[in-house]
Amino acid sequence: MVESIKLSETSALALRFLQGQVYHSKAVEDYLSHLDLSAGQSLHEACNAIWPEYAEVIFNRKHMILHHINETLAKNPSMQIISGAAGLDPLGLEVTQRHKGLDIFEIDREQMSIKAELISNPRLHLIEGDLADASSIIDKLKRAGWQQHRPTFLIMEGISYYLTPDILKNFVTAIKPQYAIFDHLRESGMNEAANIIGSKVFNLIRDYIKMDKIQRYDASSLSKLLGMKISNNWSLCAMERHRTGNNIHFLSDDFGWLDVTAFEAI
Repeated sequence: MVESIKLSETSALALRFLQGQVYHSKAVEDYLSHLDLSAGQSLHEACNAIWPEYAEVIFNRKHMILHHINETLAKNPSMQIISGAAGLDPLGLEVTQRHKGLDIFEIDREQMSIKAELISNPRLHLIEGDLADASSIIDKLKRAGWQQHRPTFLIMEGISYYLTPDILKNFVTAIKPQYAIFDHLRESGMNEAANIIGSKVFNLIRDYIKMDKIQRYDASSLSKLLGMKISNNWSLCAMERHRTGNNIHFLSDDFGWLDVTAFEAI
C-alpha cells in the first residue's frame, strides 16, 4: 500500500483548487487520493482572500486545455505529447485514460520520482530534467522513446510565467512542436479590477517561490517569441462560457488576467 505523500505549498496549491473538477477518471481519483495537500492550505486561503472565486480560474484553464487536447487528438490520433514542467498535475494521466495507445512525455525538474511511486503506466513517460537545459531534455526524451521526426503536441500549462523568454524560446525551438498550448498572464487588455487580482495573486506566489519577476505575454507577443501562429485564443470569459454555458464570474473579456492560447507550426 502506498502511503500518503506530503507536498510542498506551491505543489499542493493547484491540486487543492481542483476539488475533483475537470478530471474524472478513476485512475486520477486513485492517484490524487495518495497526495497530502495540507501544506498548500495557507497559500490556498491567501489566494481566496484576494478573490474568493479563484478556483474558477483553475477550473476554466484546465477545462479549456483538456478540451483542446481532446479536439486535436481526435483529428491527429497518432500525435505524441510532451508536457513541460508537468509536476504532479494529473493531466497526462487523464489523457492516457481517454486516448489509449498515446505516448505522453512529462518533464519536471524535481517531482517525477514522487509521481513514479504512484503511477505505473507504460504510456506515461516521466522525465526528470530542467527546461533551461534544452539539449539535455532532447536526449532524455529520445531515450524515453520520443521520436523527433513525428508530429508533437506541446503542453505548457502553469509554467510560462516562471520562465525567462530566452529559456522558453530555446526549449520550444528545440522541440519543434506541430501544435502547442499555453496559459499565460496578460500584458494588456485587463480592466483595473482584473489587473489588481491577477497581480496580487501572482506576487504572492512569486514571493513564496522567491522569484525576481513573473513573466507576462499577450497571445501576439508569445506567438512572435515562439515562431508559431495562433490557432485559437480564449479569455477567462470565453473559457467560462465554454465550460458552463454562461458567464457568472467573468462577465467581459477585459475582466481576466490569464489567457489560454493554442498555436500551430508555421
